[in-house]
Amino acid sequence: KSLAKTTEITGLEMSDAAAKIGRENGLDIRNEPIEAHALSNRESYDVVCAFQVLEHVPNARNFLQELLDCVRPGGSLVLSVPNCEPYYSRNHWYGIANLPPHHMGLWNLEVFEKLENYFPIQMQTSDFDSKQKTHSLCLQCSLSQVKHSFPGIKNEKLIRAFAILLAAFQYPWHSIRNLGTSRFGRVMVHFKKINE
Repeated sequence: KSLAKTTEITGLEMSDAAAKIGRENGLDIRNEPIEAHALSNRESYDVVCAFQVLEHVPNARNFLQELLDCVRPGGSLVLSVPNCEPYYSRNHWYGIANLPPHHMGLWNLEVFEKLENYFPIQMQTSDFDSKQKTHSLCLQCSLSQVKHSFPGIKNEKLIRAFAILLAAFQYPWHSIRNLGTSRFGRVMVHFKKINE
């Protein structure tokens, strides 16, 4: 709503209920997939954003191409995804929220940097948020390790107790390893579309 006060915006939303709420708030929210939108809106936008979407898409190459098809040359593509280095993947085996069908792809800054080899884009900036605190990360990783290592334990309180004990040993190591970094939470990238 704040952006719509100064900028012409269009939103795509697959949820009928969410799209309806957006429209009730005076926003141009369309219940339409990017595939259809890209066909009728080629090079129509200065900026195209996809926040916390790319990791859910089974065919990332087509999805990214369709986003880029909507961007004018010289325009921007801005993406944000869970950072899988190290937030989800390291010491967090089989994290249920990071496996299909919830997440279809794992992304990190290195993967985004390589996209320039496949699409007519140049990375302008990248950043990380640090919403995930180290102690929370340790506990989350420890829970995953205990569940993976001891699948026979079904008592949730016992699993949590083991995880807290394991996290107490891992916390100093995580804190030292990640000293001075903020590569937790999400990775955010800004690409400029260049002429092909």
